[in-house]
Amino acid sequence: MMKHLLERDFDVIPVHPELNEIQGISCVRDIASLPDQVKALCVALPKDKTDAVLKQALNKGIEQLWIQQFSDGPETQQLINSSKANVVTGRCIFMYTDPKGFHKVHERLNKLFGAYAIA
Repeated sequence: MMKHLLERDFDVIPVHPELNEIQGISCVRDIASLPDQVKALCVALPKDKTDAVLKQALNKGIEQLWIQQFSDGPETQQLINSSKANVVTGRCIFMYTDPKGFHKVHERLNKLFGAYAIA
């Protein structure tokens, strides 16, 4: 996912508790270590890790969040409902970021059948 976003000129700061860098870009260890100017976060984690990261992001004041399709944790919806954040869940970010290949087909099918979310 990071490679995809970088190829589309998104500014990306990877967060990883153990790695120093991903694809040549320095990582921060946790959400609290992100610079204050970070206002959006894309979460693509196993379900059992998502809610902890979501809590950290909300505590830091990040209010634009994308939780990648199939990453919702057991408390995700409750956390979203109790916040004022704008959170997208249940969607594949690839469909919304100039998709290519399979993701382009997926985007078109979703638009055709009315499942494509428009902000």
